[in-house]
Amino acid sequence: MGSNRFLHILRDTRVVSVMTILFGFLYIPAFVYGTFWLWVFPFTAIVVLFTRVMIDDAIGRVSQTGDEAVQAKAMIPEFLIMNVKMTVLLSLPFITALLLVDQGQINPVRISEQDRTIWEWCFGVLKSRSKVGMLEIPLMQIVLSNFFFMIVCTVGLFAFAYRKIKQVFVILFHRESYKFLRDHSPVGRVIKLRGIAAFLAFLPLPLFLQMQTYSNLSGLYWCIYASFLIFAQSTHLISMIQENSIQNRSL
Repeated sequence: MGSNRFLHILRDTRVVSVMTILFGFLYIPAFVYGTFWLWVFPFTAIVVLFTRVMIDDAIGRVSQTGDEAVQAKAMIPEFLIMNVKMTVLLSLPFITALLLVDQGQINPVRISEQDRTIWEWCFGVLKSRSKVGMLEIPLMQIVLSNFFFMIVCTVGLFAFAYRKIKQVFVILFHRESYKFLRDHSPVGRVIKLRGIAAFLAFLPLPLFLQMQTYSNLSGLYWCIYASFLIFAQSTHLISMIQENSIQNRSL
């Protein structure tokens, strides 16, 4: 009985939203004391849970609107709202840390070997030549933390929220509402164009690290941009799979 009540609480969007915000702010002491590596994986698990609950909540509202065509149209604003929620909640810890560093309220006390390894790996992924001395800059520590979180969370969402995200596109790609999915050629063009857009979205990453000057404003833009990509890239991959599935059934 108690376990059922606990599971019911974890399905409440408001409860999980508060959990996400509160645990997200633990990034600040994790940043100060060099325990980002200890924070990032539990926070990723909470974000995956938040995503699943948020999708269930949206599907529950949409399912009461009418037939499949009506539900497909009603899911569009719900999907956009989900993207906004994810961007705000995921960037909030890093943006808050940037502002506190800018005001001189916090400063890293130490850099743990685990955190240094993560940030050096991020530099390697981005193939940055500006590595020397950059790990000592608090702005770069926050930016690299955000980048690593983006990678881990994208993988987590794809692995553990795949079916939930797919349910969104099952509704969005209702064949009667989106008749272009019946035609193989337009779908092919749509997927190619979206793939190009997804590739271009990643181009600013190495360019950012090649900049000669850094500011908290540039870090702010980075955190918002990277947090948006977390949910966007996961849904992009899953929507491609779902489009192909619908197209194959239509042939």
